[in-house]
Amino acid sequence: MPLQKSISPYKGTPVLAEFNTEEFIQSLDSSLITCEVKGWYNQKRQEANSILQELHIKTLCDTDWLDWCQGRPEVEVVDQLIRMHDKQMCLKETQGVHSKYRTGLAKHIENIISTLPPDLSSVLVNLRPSEAGS
Repeated sequence: MPLQKSISPYKGTPVLAEFNTEEFIQSLDSSLITCEVKGWYNQKRQEANSILQELHIKTLCDTDWLDWCQGRPEVEVVDQLIRMHDKQMCLKETQGVHSKYRTGLAKHIENIISTLPPDLSSVLVNLRPSEAGS
């Protein structure tokens, strides 16, 4: 699992390194153990991915985006807005993630859009959260 300090709000969610499941399973003797190990491995991988997602979202929410936007090209700011919007849409589909993260991302998206020129911000109307708490 990547170290928490390597999680950046300016990049995508880190991905776990691949584990050679087949090699590991072949080293086991019993087929019963094999099934149990596969189930355990899949569960642990899912738990680790959930933790990574939540840490990345927390990092996104804790970042000073208005400061980050200063001096950045508009295309870079829009790219970040799209990634944040996509992350917010993923949060709406998942259970167990605190609504404060959805709200935090919605506020950041709204604040960043408000720093852009009117012609560009009007194009980004679909990224504006319809309800900050949803």
